Amino acid sequence: MTANARSGATGSTAGLLFDGRRLAGRVRLSWRQGVISAIQPLDDPVPCRTIVPGFVDAHLHLTAYAQALLDLDLTGLGAEAVLARLAAHDRAVGPGEWMRGRQVSATSWATVADRRLLDQVTAHPLALWSQDLHLIALNTAALAELGVANWAEVPGGEIGRDQEGAPSGVLKEKAAELAGRLIPGPSERAMAQALETTVRTLHRAGVVGAASYETPAGLQILCRHPRKAPFALRLFQYATDIAAEDLPGEVAPGLSVIGAKIFLDGTLGSRTAWLKTPFADRGGTGICRLEPGTAAQVASLRQRGYVLSFHAIGDAAFAAALTLLGDGGGRIEHIQLVDPADLARVDGRLVASVQPSHLIGDRPEAARAWADRLADTYPCRSLWQRGATLVFGSDAPVVAVDPLATLRMAVDRRLGDEEPFVPEQALPLEVALAAATSGPTQTLSMGSGHLSVGEPATFALIEGDLRHESGRREATVRATVVAGETVHGALG
Repeated sequence: MTANARSGATGSTAGLLFDGRRLAGRVRLSWRQGVISAIQPLDDPVPCRTIVPGFVDAHLHLTAYAQALLDLDLTGLGAEAVLARLAAHDRAVGPGEWMRGRQVSATSWATVADRRLLDQVTAHPLALWSQDLHLIALNTAALAELGVANWAEVPGGEIGRDQEGAPSGVLKEKAAELAGRLIPGPSERAMAQALETTVRTLHRAGVVGAASYETPAGLQILCRHPRKAPFALRLFQYATDIAAEDLPGEVAPGLSVIGAKIFLDGTLGSRTAWLKTPFADRGGTGICRLEPGTAAQVASLRQRGYVLSFHAIGDAAFAAALTLLGDGGGRIEHIQLVDPADLARVDGRLVASVQPSHLIGDRPEAARAWADRLADTYPCRSLWQRGATLVFGSDAPVVAVDPLATLRMAVDRRLGDEEPFVPEQALPLEVALAAATSGPTQTLSMGSGHLSVGEPATFALIEGDLRHESGRREATVRATVVAGETVHGALG
């Protein structure tokens, strides 16, 4: 991160320092005009705090995260509770307005994703998103509004149909994406306020920057509503939305598109991840979203200077992503199941953009779907040992932004006293901290991400000692500082 015009602050704080490379002991960190001026080792005990470079979320969806604040939150609700919440909300919806609900868990989805059942809840057009955002359930009014009955089959997607061949209301992958773009969104004013709230939420979590994956509509929203608080952002646009004449670069002051995202498969929860062998619980090998023209598209995007980013959750998708990247390097997102034979193809050219916090919710699903292959799942340590650059993200709004929970899942592979999940894939603390801070900062060209003299004073002050599992469990973000300015909390 670079210092900016607001960086007139001078101050200091003390704690255990992770400087972006290593744990450097207890220090007093001082800055003048937003730039670190001194790092003084301390012999005397200081408050049990840890200073780390500001967290950078390597994969989220900023406008979708903001919009999720305006939708009906159905997180963690059972099927009956979901339907009851929708029925109660129906009375607050005005004539002609849509109802929108998100975060329907995989366990509730099988029950509530039924057009006839949703018709009993409301006569308003209703759209429900699964927790992983790769499935949408529509009621009859919503199907009619979107004209789904007249859609042709969507390559890389699926339109669910009933026994008579009519749309059942469930849309998967590319079909769900198409519907999502057609469903009316919130007002301009509501989105502007939600974006401000979202940035404040990120600052509370110690996050000072992010890579955001956006549709054209999302890009337009960001261009119309510049972020008022200091927050560094790099944008990836979906490759299907990039025209042949487009080039990476600034789309608004301080807002740059640097990359292109290409989907190769779906998700674990929806059982649409592309696998080499069938899912253990439901059979089938998911949905392959690799298209005949993908290789030519990759070559064109690379030639124009885009950073390539492949969505690959299943092992077949990961193998295809490695082949498409070839010798040029780039990013692979998620990487939840990997064939050990493909790990031998990984080297330092790969940026492995992974989300350890997905394990919080995915653990039971992985145990069912990949019961015979758990050793091959969420292979953070294997990727690091092969030389890949690890960068951590949240995938918000799929998962809430919480870098401290991400660290716990990466290092401890558990949150509480349950048995660690595939503990042989746990990471050393310093590696995990770098993946949450300096790693994404550098790969996104946001600076060094290091805390050293002459660098911007951009950091998170953590209440707690991150060196021990007990300290990681209790840790909280006390303050977030960007170029010397406290944007959340107090140094105290």
